[in-house]
Amino acid sequence: MNQDANDLELFEGLQALSDNAFPKECRTCGRVYHSPEDFVTRSEGIAGRTGLKSSYDDDDRPIVELFRNCLCGSTLLDFFSDRRDTFPGRPQAKGGLHKDAGPA
Repeated sequence: MNQDANDLELFEGLQALSDNAFPKECRTCGRVYHSPEDFVTRSEGIAGRTGLKSSYDDDDRPIVELFRNCLCGSTLLDFFSDRRDTFPGRPQAKGGLHKDAGPA
């Protein structure tokens, strides 16, 4: 399985928090990412890490921060909810993701 397929499997279930999150443009080189899938497949992981970091939004709801590198080397960030953890009665994934995160 190639790296792009591995990345897509790892990030399956993440949903962009804002409908306005995409398209996303790199401020350094102008490369445009049209969707979360495009963002994952056309950017690079952070030096052997998942780039995922658990966090909380302004209303203390759990979110996932996703750090990726544009091909120009600039680090990009977007915010996602994790649809896998939105079912009532299911424990939320608090912590655990941060240890593999990119820059904070």
